[in-house]
Order: sequence, then structure tokens, then C-alpha cells
Amino acid sequence: MIFHQPDNSVGNHSYNAVIYARGTDWEMHFHQNLELIYAISGNLHCNIGNKEEVLGTEDFALCLSNEIHSLHPDSDTVYWVGVFSEDFVPEFAAAVKGKVGEGSRFRCDGAMLPYLRQNLLREETPDFYLLSSCLYAVCGMYLEQIPLTERHRNESSIMNFILDYIAENYRNRITLKTVADALGYDYFYFSRIFCSVFGMHFNDYLNTYRFNAAVSLLLKTNLPITQVALESGFQSIRTFNDVFRRKTGSAPAEYRKQKKRAEG
Repeated sequence: MIFHQPDNSVGNHSYNAVIYARGTDWEMHFHQNLELIYAISGNLHCNIGNKEEVLGTEDFALCLSNEIHSLHPDSDTVYWVGVFSEDFVPEFAAAVKGKVGEGSRFRCDGAMLPYLRQNLLREETPDFYLLSSCLYAVCGMYLEQIPLTERHRNESSIMNFILDYIAENYRNRITLKTVADALGYDYFYFSRIFCSVFGMHFNDYLNTYRFNAAVSLLLKTNLPITQVALESGFQSIRTFNDVFRRKTGSAPAEYRKQKKRAEG
């Protein structure tokens, strides 16, 4: 299975697009880049920011930075996913910073949809300027159709703290209590806040972050699998393998071989 953000790259105009079929679904995950979703045919059940929506044929959805989401298509659904860094659309990124959409589903009608089908909604990467123009067009439609609200200040500050803390400490042995103590919160109160903000348990969140780091090391280095696991913060090879199989359907070594073979 191809991971639709293979190295969790941020900035430097990172972009990746994949068309999925035959019931390919994704459990709850997140990344710093934006994610654009387009239902080519059939129905796609999305949970984005703890809001459930169903994309029908020719519907779009957009996941903002670090917005937790999952995708569950019907068995005959075909859909396109494009993951791109905010530096393609800096003005849009500034407009949505610290905000959340009241929904995620929108449409691009009229002459725009055929234009996007021809130039964006495929697996090939358009040239830089064409890609940027397409992404700005879609993000503009999102802003026209989706009301934005300010993220609750308490939630926003907690989310930013956790993201920073995990980015600095994910290689170490950390727990929810470690983070709660660092932030100065009661453990049980912080646990409730965490689940409310992120929509998943702390260990699932941490393992997803470590998984993203591991994928980057697998694709960009020749480090042995054991060292990749340790460098990514996994405390045991067994946990590393279990998480990797659950998220990709392949063992880490097998995934690396598949990707290198595909790259020629």
C-alpha cells in the first residue's frame, strides 16, 4: 500500500498525489501539510476534525494543517488525494491559521472542475506554476464555501505545545503524564483535553508521529531497520513492526524495497 504522505515533508514545496480504489481506507492520522481530497466516483466517508461528512462524486474536502482525519470509502469508490505544503499557498495558510472550518466538503463547479481534472486531479505532478495556480483556485473555493471559526484559545495553545513538545522529544520515552507534567496540568484533566482536541489517544498520536519519522528515514537513508526504529523513537522492534504493518500493510523492510523498486 502506498502511504499518501510518504515522508511527512513540510515546506520546500513538497507535493504528493495518489488515486485510490478498491476500498483503500485510512485510519485516523495527521500531518503538517494540507490535504486535498476529491471523490472521483462513489461515496467517501470522511472524519475531519471530529466532523463526519460524506463526499459524493465530484465533491472536494480539505484538511488543514495538523487536522486529524480518516477516510473510509465504499467498496466501489475511487478518490484522489493530494498532500501539499503550505508554501504553495502562503496567503491561504495565513488566512486559516488558528482557525477551523465548520465543515470540509465543498464543490468546484463551472469551468473550474474540467480545468482541475485536466491539470491537477491525477497522479502526475504539474509544473510548479500550474500546480500553484490550481491549488490557489481550490483553496479559494474552500474559503468561499466553508465558514471559519477561531480555534478555542485553550485548545489552540495546548495543541501547539503538544506538537512542539513531541517534535523535540519523540525519540525519548515519553507518556501522556510526561506531557501533562511539562504543561503543568492534572493528568486526568489533561487526558480529557487531549482526546477532545486530537480525537485519539496519546499513544496513537505519538506512534503516528514516530511512524512518519520512520518512513522518512526508510526512504531517505540506508540505515538498518533496527536503527530506523530507534531513531524514530520506538522503544521496541515489535512495536515498530506492528505499527508499520497496521498503517501500510507491509513490514518496514518490505515497504522500503517496494518504494525503491518503484523509483527504478
